Formats: sequence, C-alpha cells, structure tokens
Amino acid sequence: MKRPSATHVLLAIVAVLLGFNLVDVNPAAVQAAAGDIRRCCLPTGQCLDIDLFDCLNIGGSPGPAGSSCSEGECGPGACCVAGDCQNVFDGADCAAQGGVYQGWSSTCVGVECLPCPADVDGDGTVGILDFLDLLAAWGDCK
Repeated sequence: MKRPSATHVLLAIVAVLLGFNLVDVNPAAVQAAAGDIRRCCLPTGQCLDIDLFDCLNIGGSPGPAGSSCSEGECGPGACCVAGDCQNVFDGADCAAQGGVYQGWSSTCVGVECLPCPADVDGDGTVGILDFLDLLAAWGDCK
C-alpha cells in the first residue's frame, strides 16, 4: 500500500475542517475552499481577513469561509469544563481542557455548564442507564 504524501494528509485535514465528506474529496475543491478569505483570530486578539492556510501558518484560529473581522471581534470565549465555565482563548484551548466551547466573545453569563454532558440521567456516573436513556429518546425530533 502506497503511503500518502504530506500534501494529501494536509488536504484531508483541511477537508474535514471545511466539512467535506472524505469519501468523495476533490483536492481542487478543498484547495479552493481553503483559499476563501475568512476571519483569522490571533493569540493576541488581533483579527485578520486571510485564507485558511495563512491563518493556520501564523498560529491563528480560523473562522468559517466567508466570515470577516467586521462581524465580530476576536477575543476569549466561554468554555464548559466539568460543570464549570471558564474563559479561554479559543475552541482549541477549550478542547485541550476537555471542554465544550461556547464561541468567540461568549461569556459565562447565562451559560449552564453540565457537570458531565454524557451523564444523561444525572447520577454522577456514565453507565448503561445513560445509554438506555439515549436509546429510549432515539428517533425523529418533533
């Protein structure tokens, strides 16, 4: 089996970030979407309107394609970690702590952080009863 090149691996990562289905990825489409100008929030809080690759190369946190700095400032956001709300720099920082990011410029005011989102029945543990509650709720939302 031929080992994928670094370019193919990078394109696959970018494809996932852009929401492409990896089964039918067209590298040209991924490169075109990555080239779209978007908001890029830097660790300093500065915002630049640049493409995805440039944003990632300078250590920024990219917004969705077509977003711009004029839509909102870059800044810390709220992150729910083990039931507590904390201000973090971005979604990557929140994920590194095992949290759920609430978005740029969000605050902890009015945010209800569940102690453990997977603890569906609220008994303090994640177990078979949580799984059964999930299965019981399976189906169409009405």
